[in-house]
Amino acid sequence: MVEFCRKVRENKELPYVYLILLTGKSETCDIVEGLGAGADDFLAKPANPDELRSRLAVGVRMNRV
Repeated sequence: MVEFCRKVRENKELPYVYLILLTGKSETCDIVEGLGAGADDFLAKPANPDELRSRLAVGVRMNRV
């Protein structure tokens, strides 16, 4: 997933993509690595559906600008 984030951010032809990492990893170093690779947000599994919907709503708001 981290490599995917890097590839998306490197592709200058893409419009901005809001990336949320949903992963089983939850250590601070994993979060730092994911955000450093270009993720906008990070959720550890199992994710609460309401929290995921709220974070997706942020991504929608961010892309309206």
